Amino acid sequence: MHTLFCIAVFASVDSIAVALTDLEQWKEFKHAHEKNYPHPATDAYHYAIFQKSLKEVKEHNAKYEAGEVTYSKKLVKYSDLPKEQWPQLPPLLISDNFIEDDISEDIGNVEIPEAIDWREKGYVTHVKSEGAICGDCYNFGAIGSLEAFNKRVNGELVALTILAMVPTQLP
Repeated sequence: MHTLFCIAVFASVDSIAVALTDLEQWKEFKHAHEKNYPHPATDAYHYAIFQKSLKEVKEHNAKYEAGEVTYSKKLVKYSDLPKEQWPQLPPLLISDNFIEDDISEDIGNVEIPEAIDWREKGYVTHVKSEGAICGDCYNFGAIGSLEAFNKRVNGELVALTILAMVPTQLP
């Protein structure tokens, strides 16, 4: 009976350590993203969502480490909000007469690979954060294309940045 009690105590201490780790990460997350929930109930609500997001990220990254998926995840500034409250972009409209070109006639008998990992070829820079400005994804796509084009032409991969253009009020 004494052994069973010791196992129960160690198990509870272990889960307290995990909870403290989550709490420490919650405090760091709020500080990093300038979040402040003064009411304890509101803080607890967002903390619960954060814990769920944290668990999803940890489980996914364990699969990444095991080679089961090809990318890792991390927490983002919205990780303490329900997914339905995340900012949404309008859907991409595709014309009804959009036809995918068959390029097989243009390239002859050249074998086309099933996939190309441009990271392995050195054409991709680090992942950039859009920050709080919605709609910048188009800019980030253009910047990525310019970086790859520059690498192709000049042989050097240069990370470009976007300076946010914040409208100002005129008097």
